Amino acid sequence: MAIKGSNRGVRRILIGVVRVVLVLAFVLALYEGRRLLLLTAIAAFFISFLPNIYSYLFKKESASLFDMLIIFFIFGLFYYWEIQGVYSNYWAVSYVMLFAEAVALGFLGLTVVYSFFKSARLEANSLVISVFALCFSFSLGTMIELFETAFDSIFKFNIHKAGVFGIAGDLVLYFSGSFLVCFAGYFSIKKGKPLLVSKYIENAVAKNLKFFGLLTPMAMNAGADILSLIKNGEGKNVEFKSTLRKNLHTNLVDRQIEHSVLKTINAYLNSDGGTLLIGVNDKGEVVGLDNDQFATDDHAHRHLMQLINDHLGAEFLTLVQASVAKVDGKSLLVVECKKSNRESFLKNGKDENFYVRQGSLSQPLTGSSLLKYIEGNFRKRE
Repeated sequence: MAIKGSNRGVRRILIGVVRVVLVLAFVLALYEGRRLLLLTAIAAFFISFLPNIYSYLFKKESASLFDMLIIFFIFGLFYYWEIQGVYSNYWAVSYVMLFAEAVALGFLGLTVVYSFFKSARLEANSLVISVFALCFSFSLGTMIELFETAFDSIFKFNIHKAGVFGIAGDLVLYFSGSFLVCFAGYFSIKKGKPLLVSKYIENAVAKNLKFFGLLTPMAMNAGADILSLIKNGEGKNVEFKSTLRKNLHTNLVDRQIEHSVLKTINAYLNSDGGTLLIGVNDKGEVVGLDNDQFATDDHAHRHLMQLINDHLGAEFLTLVQASVAKVDGKSLLVVECKKSNRESFLKNGKDENFYVRQGSLSQPLTGSSLLKYIEGNFRKRE
């Protein structure tokens, strides 16, 4: 299951801006008596609600790809209208359309750059990520202008002629929309809540690390590194789990098994970080992920990240790097956790627990011990 929060936020904003343009196009069609424009605007407006209709009928979220295809289709329709000079004399419609495109490029740039930094495990603060994202987004806008100029010249289109603002004005709008998104993205990433990052694109980057040349140190020599960790055994910063969700005694999915995995991750976040190997038993034997009976290894990875999102919080996802590695022909989940700069609590129903590493164990802290630990490790002294 994909993580819904940030992905939904990005799509809601894009769809919202798209609907504003469609309403303006509808008003314009009524004013000028353009029946074709009127019908296409109504159809596109209805299409924009298909994800909502799907969710209502089937009681579940629509697929990310489905939503993105709808957005791309409507943006394509905007371009067609622009080429046809539909709103060449109406700067407000043209402005909203182009600004919507700029905002979409801002989301794309922020997501891609954030995903690259996260997947490559590069240490960078939110300002660096946001600046790189702004540069990337604006470069995409510049490339669009170059392509439009080339199409005008080669195919005798009238994209720029039909436009309102000209090349310089278009570039200003591209920069403004991208800056707005990246500026907001700076604060969301700084708070550990990348709400303006599309999970669909982030997951696509994570699944294709080799294509982008973004292999983590663990992944570059996974077999040797993991075998070395297993050989050294469990300790303060290394722990083994046979499964992610299956109780091997009852052969049933067990929430307590999932809780045990999350407890270790929570303890790593509150201590000095560490590595959790899922698919290795207590004896140091590689048993793989087959016992969990996920459809694919990617399903196992997404299930883990969803558990972290639901029970620890989305703000801690950037501190947990999970990847699937092959060892002796078997798949393992390698979960590398960094130390958090703020306290992390594990939600278990209505309860919230706080764990730390003590030797090779994840131990709960409560009462005065908990307050003292938080004060000494997470509160800045005046």
